[in-house]
Amino acid sequence: MNLTAIKLGAAIAATATAATLMGGAPAEALVVAGDRLNFAGSAQLSDVTVGSNATLSFSDVTIGTNSTFATFGPKNSTITANNLTLNRTGATAWSLISPKSPEFWLEGLNGHQFALTSFNLTEMIGDGESFFRARYTGFFTPPETPGLGTLTSQGEFDIEGSTFSASLRAVPTPALVPAALGFGAAMLRKRKEEEAGKETAEAKA
Repeated sequence: MNLTAIKLGAAIAATATAATLMGGAPAEALVVAGDRLNFAGSAQLSDVTVGSNATLSFSDVTIGTNSTFATFGPKNSTITANNLTLNRTGATAWSLISPKSPEFWLEGLNGHQFALTSFNLTEMIGDGESFFRARYTGFFTPPETPGLGTLTSQGEFDIEGSTFSASLRAVPTPALVPAALGFGAAMLRKRKEEEAGKETAEAKA
């Protein structure tokens, strides 16, 4: 690998790092891409007819194993999962109704919060038993880092409630990736132009 290629790789890495660190919060307080939060607790879903709004209420929510403890807090520490208002869109489907903007769901994450932009819950039925699964997106604040995750119950939410396990992962900000790639592409173009100019000069010599 030549020196120009090494410089190019370093420039792209530096650009991505600088973009990740942008924001008003101190570096040690940032949620960055790759940080993971695993958590568990109990939840119960109110029984309503299709087209009506139900409440998904949470209790006893704690941080689980394989989380980024330095960012979100120690294992088994209690966090707050605020109740959600979900519209029953079908016999086995519910979607987030957000009366507030943003809809803060998780709080007490070592100074961070997680706000939802979507939350879709589905009842999975088979072999006479059922459980619930949710997929959700949103962002951590500070510093507004996107996140996505899934939640799976160990039983039926809408009878007497059930325990659940869930995961949430910080992902790269979509706007940052094109910026870094664009910078790298500009460096490549400059390198090709320099090499072409060198070849032309040598041909004339």
